[in-house]
Amino acid sequence: MSDSHGPAFGAVLALATMSGFFTLFAVSVLAPFIIPDLGLSRAAFGSITSVLYLTAAALSVIAGWLVERITGRAALVLLFATAAAGWGMIASARSFTGLLVGAAVAGLPMAIALPATTRLIRAEVAPGRRGTFLGVAQAGSQVGGLLAGASLPSLAVQIGWRLALANASSLALVGAVLASRSRLGTMLPIRATMRPPVNRRMVGSLALYGFVMNAGATVTTAYLPIFAYESLRFSARIAGAVAVVVALIAIAAKVLWGRVTEAARNPLAAPIALAATSVAAGVFLAVSTEQRAWLLWPAVLLFAAGAVSWSVTAMTVISRLSSLRETGRSAGLVMLSSFLGAAVAPVGFGWLVDLQGHYHVAWSATVGLYAVGSIGIGFLAASRMPTEPTEPDSGPS
Repeated sequence: MSDSHGPAFGAVLALATMSGFFTLFAVSVLAPFIIPDLGLSRAAFGSITSVLYLTAAALSVIAGWLVERITGRAALVLLFATAAAGWGMIASARSFTGLLVGAAVAGLPMAIALPATTRLIRAEVAPGRRGTFLGVAQAGSQVGGLLAGASLPSLAVQIGWRLALANASSLALVGAVLASRSRLGTMLPIRATMRPPVNRRMVGSLALYGFVMNAGATVTTAYLPIFAYESLRFSARIAGAVAVVVALIAIAAKVLWGRVTEAARNPLAAPIALAATSVAAGVFLAVSTEQRAWLLWPAVLLFAAGAVSWSVTAMTVISRLSSLRETGRSAGLVMLSSFLGAAVAPVGFGWLVDLQGHYHVAWSATVGLYAVGSIGIGFLAASRMPTEPTEPDSGPS
């Protein structure tokens, strides 16, 4: 463990998380090019995202075990290499089946990203600074979203979507080279096991938290621009800018929530507060109408400052309350649950909108999800508080 890690370490972690989740943003912003090129229906195109999440969910527990079994450096190289491979396969796909295969490969770095970065931070960074590095690492996903939106459509117009996505894979390849030459996480791995973590109550509560919070965050991210356009009568340009505003606020919010969760006397207080903030955002959205369109902006502020950062608070709690030996598995189990929530929620949200002909009931459902997250963590905090591990922090990574 070292106290000397600085911006370069944080940049590698952020690049790792960005590479893990970049496919979600890339596929989304390239939709106008991919759909006509391969003649896909909207349902077929949507299944690409479903495959990403379902593959990540299926591999999360194995990924959590794997990052405890190999060195931290090897885990990062694997993440970057599989991300580049997945993007390359999607870019070269000539059929719907080829797209799904590429998406399945790209699901592996999604599964690895948070367990690998969380465990590496747990092993390499001293207590008191871990929350900041966790926030910086996870802000990488939002940076990736901004980069995808700002660069890929323009590149696709000029050179085609396939070359645009293939060029993006160079970022992951650079990350693989940086990680392979790094001296971080080079110690021999611990003897990993597939047994459940000792602190099952904490992991179970965080898994429930991850399921409902990521379900709500995913549907809000996906439907917020179209809600602003269809229901609030915003222009397409302003509606699209909503996503950019969310990403910009979320970058700062993730770092802040990491520091707050790390510094709090009771680390569970931060997830409760974040869920409560998310509830308020959902309420604003549920009561927004064309006549009260201004309510969208406080909703956007609260959502970007709250729900988007749920994983930072969860991973920081794990880094504080789990031993190094169990960090990877604990993170993997929480991410398994969260990916399942992200896979099923958009379908249910869309069904409610189609059934009701408006968004009020669907947004109210997200309020219920966030409330469950707050209550679930609240019960854990009210019960016997898990103690922070007292083992030496020096150890393999």
